[in-house]
Amino acid sequence: MGHEALFITVTCPSKYHRAFPKSGVANPKWEGFMPDEANSYLNHQWQKARAEFKRQNIAHYGFRVAEPQHDGTPHWHMLFFIESEKLDALKAIIRHYALEVDGDEKGAAENRCDFKQIDPNKGSATGYILKYIARNIDSEGVGEDKFGNDSLLVAQRIDAWASC
Repeated sequence: MGHEALFITVTCPSKYHRAFPKSGVANPKWEGFMPDEANSYLNHQWQKARAEFKRQNIAHYGFRVAEPQHDGTPHWHMLFFIESEKLDALKAIIRHYALEVDGDEKGAAENRCDFKQIDPNKGSATGYILKYIARNIDSEGVGEDKFGNDSLLVAQRIDAWASC
């Protein structure tokens, strides 16, 4: 159909994160939010984005995978397909709602949402999202995650997180 493939990662403001990712040190901005509250926040922001997509007649389709970060706070990975001429508008809307709450805090602009346009010369959109889906099933054949952790152990932790 000639649509663009876009991989998106969206995460919560720092007040939802219990600890810093690299050091594991307690985050002084954490306001005691639990992972389910963080996921509710993401869902609420997404509802507003979807309403704006509808107002602007932006139709996309694809996948969304929720995944826990280092401290259990979820972030969302999404793979969307969309008409080329509507790609920039979609990104602007997602960025707007990702930064609507505490968007001026340090690191928000760089870390709150990330867009990667899929280049078919480097790999398929399916391959890009597959590792995130596999981690949330059983991680069979994934190997290690980006931190060098065994993917089967990571999948077990994700399963435990999701059941909570």
